[in-house]
Amino acid sequence: MMGWGPAARGNGGTGPDRVWDGRAPARSMDVNEPNFGRLVRTIVRGVIAVALTAPASTPAREPTPPPPAPKRDAGLVWTQESHSGPLLRSGAVLVYDSKRRVSVLFGGANYHRRLDDTWVWDGRIWSERSAGGVIPGLWSASGAYDSLRDRVVVFGGAERGSGLNDATFEFDGTTWAKVECEGPGTRNHLWQMAYDSRRGRVVLFGGSRIYEVDDDIVGTPPEADTWEWDGRAWRQVASGGPPPSASYGIAFDSARGVTVMLVVGAEGGAFGETWEWDGAAWRFAANSGPRREIVASMRMVYDSDRRVVVSVGCRWDLKEPEFETWEWDGVEWRELDLDPEPDPRGIYQATYDEARGRLVVVGGYSRTPEGEAGEVWELGKRESMDGLRP
Repeated sequence: MMGWGPAARGNGGTGPDRVWDGRAPARSMDVNEPNFGRLVRTIVRGVIAVALTAPASTPAREPTPPPPAPKRDAGLVWTQESHSGPLLRSGAVLVYDSKRRVSVLFGGANYHRRLDDTWVWDGRIWSERSAGGVIPGLWSASGAYDSLRDRVVVFGGAERGSGLNDATFEFDGTTWAKVECEGPGTRNHLWQMAYDSRRGRVVLFGGSRIYEVDDDIVGTPPEADTWEWDGRAWRQVASGGPPPSASYGIAFDSARGVTVMLVVGAEGGAFGETWEWDGAAWRFAANSGPRREIVASMRMVYDSDRRVVVSVGCRWDLKEPEFETWEWDGVEWRELDLDPEPDPRGIYQATYDEARGRLVVVGGYSRTPEGEAGEVWELGKRESMDGLRP
């Protein structure tokens, strides 16, 4: 039976000196043997719980969203790559290193193994990096690439057996290093970060913690706080805005200079909403995004070539789950008409390769007999993808 414990929240306020420990007495869930069905049920029940307790202070919205526009043919196509590099995994970190023009993959879990390896994908082959320094194997951590400082930033996630990670780690392309600082506290479930390249800040929103107590999964309700990392310290910059959610995506729109967040989930709550963060305040932008009973494992990236935010997610409320791809142009969401699309999966990762103009999806839980996905999927312009794959 799923139980949601009391929220470990602060007493309000947004000052930069407010730092919350966030530690919990219960032992963390052993994610060395992640169970897809249990985690999906956790997501579903968490979404429903949040829907029933959505804050009454959120701005007024249209009572009925406009009907979705017809699917759009954006001239894009998904292609599947063969798996010939990292082990199958879920809950990894995947970010794009714009200086070296590679996607960097770190950690995650493979069946009974917590992984602490580092790989790079250049669009054709995987290469393992013999990274120096110390970083533990982490599952369900989140990451972002700080292009100003040339650092991959990793925070949160769960370590093997003993507990949740509340430390910040950085990778300079050669070495992992732990940064001694206080931060947002432990969180290991359903949270994401984005890098604001205009202001040189990593933006973190929300998240929750899940534990295993007497063979039951117990978690805290999702948070609704916003934190920023400037390379020296974490600071809480907001405690309101988007509702706490068990399913959302976040990405920085560099053309418009805002961090975009899409909140999806159960009908009846504050879901299917788009919010934007300009560094000072959250602004409610639209409620015409994907509105599904359940859309799990939402991931968003910014397509700098076409200047749109792209959202990928899995619709699990159907008899046959579907993978969906949407885009946001700053005014409206449109679902893309794509066939084929990746197999439905959860706890996967996505990033955008700016040099090649490709959205990259790696790993996750799948419904295959193997249980975890290992192939790479890429989304790009149809003419640029033809004839380029072996």
